[in-house]
Amino acid sequence: MDARFINAILNAVNNVFETIMNVKIIFGKPEAMKNISPNYSVVGIIGFTGRISGNLVYSFKDQTVFEVMKTMIGMEINEIDEMALSAVGELANMISGNIATNLEKIGYKIEISPPSVVKGKEVSVKMEGVVIRIPAKLNKHEFDISVAVQEKEKG
Repeated sequence: MDARFINAILNAVNNVFETIMNVKIIFGKPEAMKNISPNYSVVGIIGFTGRISGNLVYSFKDQTVFEVMKTMIGMEINEIDEMALSAVGELANMISGNIATNLEKIGYKIEISPPSVVKGKEVSVKMEGVVIRIPAKLNKHEFDISVAVQEKEKG
């Protein structure tokens, strides 16, 4: 996978979190995976098509969602409810929109789908192509970003 693609994702995630929550995300080392298998129980999924197609999957620990709700909306919660799932969907949508903008700047025009958000530990996303998982931390709260990409043949 083109390193510029990974950088577009990292820059988009940081941009959104810095803009709406005034925090900088700490990223771990990206790793290649065989498929997308979210590590955490709250999962936002956004598909994309264009010169490349695939899925962006955001996987959050419950505690990370609590931190997002507290910082983004000013609301303290202690369980994942419909409002929390909606906030995760909105966050995933904002990040994915930024990713689409960043990718267009390097020649990869994509269209993104509306987000789907689910809660559960047994979520899997089937996708052909290259899969990269990027671990991340919001303050001390963990989440993952996984991307599965299939580049269309030119012609």
